[in-house]
Amino acid sequence: APAELHQTSRLLNAITSPNVYIRTAVLASCAVPGIFPSVMLEAKNELGERQAYLPTRRWIDGSFSDDLPAKRLARLYDVNHYIGSLINPIVLFTKDGWDNTRIPSWVRWLTHKSASRFAKATCAVSQKYTPNWTRFNVLMNTVASVLNQEYSANINVYPDFRKFDFRQILSPLSEAELLELVRQGELATWSQMERIRITSKVERTLERILEEYGENDLLHAKMKRRKKQVQKT
Repeated sequence: APAELHQTSRLLNAITSPNVYIRTAVLASCAVPGIFPSVMLEAKNELGERQAYLPTRRWIDGSFSDDLPAKRLARLYDVNHYIGSLINPIVLFTKDGWDNTRIPSWVRWLTHKSASRFAKATCAVSQKYTPNWTRFNVLMNTVASVLNQEYSANINVYPDFRKFDFRQILSPLSEAELLELVRQGELATWSQMERIRITSKVERTLERILEEYGENDLLHAKMKRRKKQVQKT
């Protein structure tokens, strides 16, 4: 996500940015505003030399603008079904995360809605009356974006937040703590395995149909069926 106002986030991958150094992209993905500094991405040029990728821009953690970039993935890879591994604490405020916390659902829903509307209103007022307060405007835009974006996928896998100590969210973890988080991820996935199996079976079946009949044949059959329906009506 961009560290400046009036810039859009970017989906970096092998198609859109094959020459960007993964190290700098990981650093940017860890850059929480106010805690870690924003990062200038680096990339290889045509000679294989290291250089700045958009030298006038700085980047922060992408979850502050688009935690689940579904639309961009759909355009790049023709994806229309998503399995989300959700470890962002904001997921507590989504419908699918309501059962995995001690906080009552109505409290979280009310808090989220109130904070979201307040951030939107403050963002609009600050940009209108205090356009020169750049840092404050960036902060309010970030808060509004975090609260208003969509976090849910078609199938959601999220940890049991009741077992997580949020006081350690920015602290280095020991090997045992990391392994415990991995174990929690495995346990959270098991309950979704049947849904994943069914959707994967549907996908493989559709691929087999396309390979057997071809897209042109299927399109012709679809147009023929549609023509019959029009004639009946």
